[in-house]
Amino acid sequence: MESVETIPLLDLRYQADSFSAGAMEMMAPTVTRHGIDAAEAEAWTADLRSRTGEGEYFFSVNRYLFRARRPA
Repeated sequence: MESVETIPLLDLRYQADSFSAGAMEMMAPTVTRHGIDAAEAEAWTADLRSRTGEGEYFFSVNRYLFRARRPA
């Protein structure tokens, strides 16, 4: 491996076109397949969508970029 970089993603308020909004929309149906009630999952996403004020929302994920070369 030649190098590795961290590419952080940080959302401090809910925005419908953000990465975290997309992730949230994928998570809600997934958790219902694992025993979480659909109404509870929808209440969770509705609560997060309502958090648009300063300090009400936090989402962070690190992505990693690895650079490598094939051996000669």
